Amino acid sequence: MDAAALFDMLSAQATTQDNAPAMDMLARLRAGGPQPTTEELIGQIQQTNPMLGLLAQQMAQRVATRPPGNVIDVEPSDPEADAAAEAAARAAAEAAALRQRAEQLAGELEWLRERLDLLADALGACGLCWGEDTQCRACHGRGCPGYALPDQALFDELVGPAVRMLRANQARAPGRAPPNPVAASAPARAPHVT
Repeated sequence: MDAAALFDMLSAQATTQDNAPAMDMLARLRAGGPQPTTEELIGQIQQTNPMLGLLAQQMAQRVATRPPGNVIDVEPSDPEADAAAEAAARAAAEAAALRQRAEQLAGELEWLRERLDLLADALGACGLCWGEDTQCRACHGRGCPGYALPDQALFDELVGPAVRMLRANQARAPGRAPPNPVAASAPARAPHVT
């Protein structure tokens, strides 16, 4: 229904009911004049129906005193924008999880490097290649355990318990010949180039 038809219908009803305030308001709206204020509308309602005017006045006061926090502004939803925002949020969460995992792995790697350096010092080995890299700038591939003088305190702390366990195990197995150090050594490995 267009606006002109609506105005005609409301004018006819206001004329039939002899509602002068309604006819005045419709005439102002048709003429494009200023819109009536809430107070003007309530005043017009009170002239024709005092009970309804009082109710309208109380409702207007209640709306005027309502805190602004109760207003909910809803914007139309854009499904593509919502999907893109969800995908971006998922990607950000995955990136944060990966970053956290990378930091955790970097911490573990640092800890393992420190342990390996301590063990190399305890065994007198090259801490860079353990004697497996002929291109090593520190030992040129000669840094296997025993290459340098072991750190006695680290040896006692890290290797001593294993040596004591090995000797205790050998003492419990009488009749067993002591191992031949040359035969028990691991076969020579090809140099590892890093």
